Amino acid sequence: MRQEKSALVVEGYTDVLMLSQVGIKNAVATLGTAMTEGHLKSLSSYADTIHLLFDPDEAGEKALRRVEEMVRNSADLKVDVYVLRLSEDPADWLLEHPAEEFKELLSNSVPALEYVVRLMAECMRGASPAERSRSLSELREMVAAIKDPVFRNEAIRVVSESLRVDARSLSSVPKPEENGGGERATRRRTRNPLMEAGREVLAHAFARPGSAARAMTEGVEAPGILDAPFVLKLKDFADETQAHIYALLLEHAGEPPSALLSDERTRPMMDEVSALQAAGERLPDPSEASLRAAWFRLGALSRERSKARTDDFDEKFRLHTEAKRLERAAVEASNLTLES
Repeated sequence: MRQEKSALVVEGYTDVLMLSQVGIKNAVATLGTAMTEGHLKSLSSYADTIHLLFDPDEAGEKALRRVEEMVRNSADLKVDVYVLRLSEDPADWLLEHPAEEFKELLSNSVPALEYVVRLMAECMRGASPAERSRSLSELREMVAAIKDPVFRNEAIRVVSESLRVDARSLSSVPKPEENGGGERATRRRTRNPLMEAGREVLAHAFARPGSAARAMTEGVEAPGILDAPFVLKLKDFADETQAHIYALLLEHAGEPPSALLSDERTRPMMDEVSALQAAGERLPDPSEASLRAAWFRLGALSRERSKARTDDFDEKFRLHTEAKRLERAAVEASNLTLES
């Protein structure tokens, strides 16, 4: 083990004996006990790499996840942990397969983090949208808990590739040391009114799908203020994610919410969609008037953004006029909300 700088961990002494008979001398067994951080630290003093070869059953899967969590959460463990899964216990498997085949499989072992992520991703196949959302939240927490920055970036890559989610939504999760007293100040520093207005519109769309469907397809009226119904465009939103969610909502307008959640294109944004659904449920009064106010506010802020970006004076004036009208429409709709 010390010579090879590698250790192979199995469950039983018969596995160790069989491995030794085929020429693999660096195996140790847990002998039916749970593997602890102390075991890992002891092995890491002899080996740079640890291969886990647990039995292919539910208990083995749980043991693998526990070990991966210990490695991920420990700043002291400087060791690479890999997983090799066989169709049978190692001792039984080696009775039917040559040692060369085993060594080839061992050389292609999967990093423990990647194995656990892909295992969770596989479990998410066929799961309900709510179950997928919970699993994704768990994975995001896993990423956030990683202390080593290099390991954390690798985890973001693996989760992003396995679940086809935007890596930015994972890297934006605050690290453990960033939580606490400074969190509120951070939110204040990063406040984006246009982004918040977009979230409000999308939250209303989830809270009142029927009214939102009409607003998206027919526009929102403000008699006496706007000459025609106001229709939001994808370019009105602050970023591509919000615009993409709105586009999918528009495509599924008039259909039950489950239609959007079951759309494969929603998968990469499931975390954001779940957050917007929750925001819609928390709205104090998701009325028709409050929905109209949210629509107009986003339109006004979008035009203010466009006005700041253009150098054309006539275009600035046009956008300024539109923004002011939409602001008036938003105020009027908000007043109706208060009156009701």
